[in-house]
Amino acid sequence: MEERYLSLAEACEVLGKSERTLYRWIKSGKLKAYKPGRDYEIPESAIQEMRERSEVYPKVQAPLSFSRWLEERCGHSYLTLSEEELIQRFGDLEGFEDAANKKRDLFTAVQAEYVATIKTRRLPPEERVLVRGHHLEAVGKWLLAQTLSGQAEGITEAFEQSVKEAIEAAVDETA
Repeated sequence: MEERYLSLAEACEVLGKSERTLYRWIKSGKLKAYKPGRDYEIPESAIQEMRERSEVYPKVQAPLSFSRWLEERCGHSYLTLSEEELIQRFGDLEGFEDAANKKRDLFTAVQAEYVATIKTRRLPPEERVLVRGHHLEAVGKWLLAQTLSGQAEGITEAFEQSVKEAIEAAVDETA
């Protein structure tokens, strides 16, 4: 039996999506379509596949938040705290017998997050945009944590080198 083909407008109506969405799906290979002339023709079987897939997969994924992004990579999200909350975290460590070690550990965690925000070369575009949007704020919080932890003088050469490399990579990406 010969397969029936729908126009792009008909496919949009059946799937309840915009033409822009269907163009994007066609370009990415998610939706099979043919373009024998000027207009796309979409096989009915491809439309049926999309309908079945949409029942299995959610239509819209929640946008990635900076906090969730950091938690996925670092296990926490100190850089999403306000400066006051960050100051409070370091302040809460005063009075402990090993306060200096605890502050250093907290700074190490903040530093790991900061490094994650500057190493964006291999990130998908949507994550790169998300991270770069928060990067300037992250720099300020990293410097604040560095001062509060007493690590301002104790930054190791290895870390300085990793920051330098990450910044160079970021500059290369924008060029």
